[in-house]
Amino acid sequence: MNATDDETCAAALVQLRGMTPVRLARLLDGFRPGIAWRAVAAGTHPADRGHRFAAEVREVDLSVVAR
Repeated sequence: MNATDDETCAAALVQLRGMTPVRLARLLDGFRPGIAWRAVAAGTHPADRGHRFAAEVREVDLSVVAR
């Protein structure tokens, strides 16, 4: 994973429905954005125990976000 991946994943996280600064901070606490993104998608992120964002993350095309 490189800085571009992290930037793209950070941009995508910010755009999720229901994302707030507090939720984003919890998702990124101890995680680089790309790792946080993949953990949310896998349903294993400790800050997304209710899988609030998992389905939406799996539907996002990161190549579109990167444009």
